[in-house]
Amino acid sequence: MNHFLQIYYNSIRLTPNGTFLPKKDSKEKRPQEPVNIISNIHAPILIPKVLFDETAKEDYINLNYEIEDTVFIFVEELEKYYLLHYVKENLKMMLEQDVYPLQWHHLSGLLYKDLKQSSFYDNTKSWFSLYAEDNFIDFIFEKEGKLQLMNRFEHTSSYDILYYILNIIKQFQVLSTNISILSYNLQNEETIDLLAQYTGQIFNY
Repeated sequence: MNHFLQIYYNSIRLTPNGTFLPKKDSKEKRPQEPVNIISNIHAPILIPKVLFDETAKEDYINLNYEIEDTVFIFVEELEKYYLLHYVKENLKMMLEQDVYPLQWHHLSGLLYKDLKQSSFYDNTKSWFSLYAEDNFIDFIFEKEGKLQLMNRFEHTSSYDILYYILNIIKQFQVLSTNISILSYNLQNEETIDLLAQYTGQIFNY
């Protein structure tokens, strides 16, 4: 199994469709080791470091999301950016009641790190990294070594996914033959075949 997927499935996972516990009981077997919590309840917010203001992080969240509950905001470093995401304060407190240490991550940040560390990564190309779960696709788009987009979209068919990808390719004026795709959990063969037809290559885990 891919290294990213090993981490993902052995973590506490916060998704749009609920909370899922690790496949292994990390709490019983290795209580001294941190347990990862990976969140993709919502898409992250990327702020360039040169523009980031720590005191305005609530404003960044409120500009992008309608927040009704009290939330805790996480700030992760990602090359030239800060990646912001949040969880409800009561959910965070509930998960932190146990004595074992927790490490919080956003799914997209881990996807990006896994892409950059992949043996077939080439910074002269443009890349999509896709993670599929139910009817959501979390994606990262990088053009020639520079991070451009990190977001999420919903889909109901393989053609929705293809349309979204091709629209980004057109927007950033990239040759489709210079596009590579790293995908995780994309199990629909029709989707994989369609993406392979319209891009340079696809690596699917």
